[in-house]
Amino acid sequence: MSSAHVYLRLPTGEGANWEEIPEAILEEASQLVKNNSIEGSKKACVGIHFTPWSNLKKTNNMEVGAVSFFDDKLCKNRKCEKNRELVKQIEKTRSDDQTPDLDRLRLKRDKAEREAKKALAKQAEKNKKDEERQRAEEREERSYDKLFEKMEDTVTTNKDLSEKYKDFNEFEDDFM
Repeated sequence: MSSAHVYLRLPTGEGANWEEIPEAILEEASQLVKNNSIEGSKKACVGIHFTPWSNLKKTNNMEVGAVSFFDDKLCKNRKCEKNRELVKQIEKTRSDDQTPDLDRLRLKRDKAEREAKKALAKQAEKNKKDEERQRAEEREERSYDKLFEKMEDTVTTNKDLSEKYKDFNEFEDDFM
């Protein structure tokens, strides 16, 4: 049977799993495939395969439009029965005057995803450095290495007293 192809671009980020595509979207895509197939549009019910694009296998010896799959386990199948109302509704949204530059859009999306990953990695590195700096400060505060350096300003030694006072009586007079 002749085959038509529909490529669905998933949203970026969390929840962008091809196996969790809403049923309504799968039904619309299936109706488009069925309607755009020469033989499929004539039949009441056809089987539709869907898989991630990375699973599509295309070799030079295949005919134009023919594809295969690297892993058949990643290929999901569904039955699609004719639904003229849905096809008419979808066809009304078609715009023939605009042909998107899919390569440019894909490159733009990939670039945005790379930049987002870089930003996340940069933020994670910054957080790691801040955490390490904070741990080093806490370690230094708990350390006894600088204990006497801090005490030098507040502690008075006998040597300091002997330089300040000439004799013991002078110290006692000043004590009170």
